[in-house]
Amino acid sequence: MNRTGSVGQLSSDDLLALRRVLSRYPIRLGIVFGSQVRGDAHLTSDIDPAVEFDEANDGSKIDARSSLIADMASALGRNAVDVADLGAMRPAVGKAAVENGIALVGSSDRAERYREAFARTETVPNRTRGERFEGVLDRIEKLV
Repeated sequence: MNRTGSVGQLSSDDLLALRRVLSRYPIRLGIVFGSQVRGDAHLTSDIDPAVEFDEANDGSKIDARSSLIADMASALGRNAVDVADLGAMRPAVGKAAVENGIALVGSSDRAERYREAFARTETVPNRTRGERFEGVLDRIEKLV
């Protein structure tokens, strides 16, 4: 439940808190999307920010993402925060995030470039869950 006492949407205080947290990180674009923005969240719904980090290696992105999740959870007073990397999102989900989400950090031009890129790749067949998992393992292996 957010600070306004209502279930199903983020309050203006929540959005301000998210903006403040995002502004402390090397982020080019930050969007919040999902059920909390649509207004159909329930008691166990998480908050779904999607971000584009400044150029960094995968290891520093993982560290920054972990810290970002902790800082957002602390600022909002709840643990259900799921930060997605815009560059790694499935096209249909990324396109929906950019089209229907609330931009918190970054330019509308940058968001539009993502929307166009997601729209172009949306018609490409999605990888299977196993293929995506293999990709994650490959990235982890490069870090170790």
